[in-house]
Amino acid sequence: MRVTKRVIPSLWAAVVVLIAAMTPACGGSPSAPDSEGPAPGGLAPLTPLQTAITGHYERLFGEHVIRPALYDNVVNCGGSHVTTTAYLRQADRRSRLLQLYVSSDGSMVTRSSSTTVVTPAGPFRILIALVNYSQTVPADVLGSLQAAQTQISADHTSFAAARGYGAPIVTFDNTNVLVDPSNVENPRSLSGILTALQRQETNTAGYDFVVSVNIEPSRSEGGLATPGSTPGFIYMGNFGNWNAPLSASQVSSVVRAVYHHEVALHWGWPGTHDWSCSAASNFITQPVLLGWEDVDGDGTPEILDQTPYGR
Repeated sequence: MRVTKRVIPSLWAAVVVLIAAMTPACGGSPSAPDSEGPAPGGLAPLTPLQTAITGHYERLFGEHVIRPALYDNVVNCGGSHVTTTAYLRQADRRSRLLQLYVSSDGSMVTRSSSTTVVTPAGPFRILIALVNYSQTVPADVLGSLQAAQTQISADHTSFAAARGYGAPIVTFDNTNVLVDPSNVENPRSLSGILTALQRQETNTAGYDFVVSVNIEPSRSEGGLATPGSTPGFIYMGNFGNWNAPLSASQVSSVVRAVYHHEVALHWGWPGTHDWSCSAASNFITQPVLLGWEDVDGDGTPEILDQTPYGR
């Protein structure tokens, strides 16, 4: 009996210690995994650069961006900064876009901004008004336009398929019309092109973007976008200095400039063009910076994620 009394307390003490080790304190939660172990979801632990960027989002914007989307221009192409962006979705297909440019080690922020932009996701209705100059616009231009727009859609479909997404992140519903030059007083402004369209009784309601394509043979110029306008306005001039009917490949160049360049300005890609010093495949910048990649490992691109960036 004396032996039994000595053994049972010892066993009971061991059990109590084991239970205490497995049970969190009242009101608490189990401790976080060791920083050197695997991160939740099988992701690698944050690098020092990612950790620094997470701290900058918290300090500058008061936002928890646990798994930041970034592109390292310094490492990838000898640039001068690392770019990181975060799209925080709001109502009416708008997002708060946070942007940071940081040093290669993340210790210094060289540029920061917070703006409201069009969310780069979902369906977009686009009306293209092509000013019909006989010298530069061929008779079959509408067919060439449609073929080029089909390729834009294919770019987005291929991107989504390569990443295992069930559908493209962005889709376009296109309407193309020819506008008589005599009806257009100012093709370089939204009001000017809307007035011209109204004169020829073209319905302009319900479009997300109205695009004025003005291949004026006597004038060489590029394009512009006016973020914040309703609808979003894009102007594309004769950047190829063309003075003969456009070929199908030239029409494609115009369409790509509109959809992969000017539309991206409405999504928050900056006029300085320096989010990334190289572009990925068909797009004007690295898709991760538009929220199109899954950086927090939950299988959903951040721009569609209900809890983006591990929030």
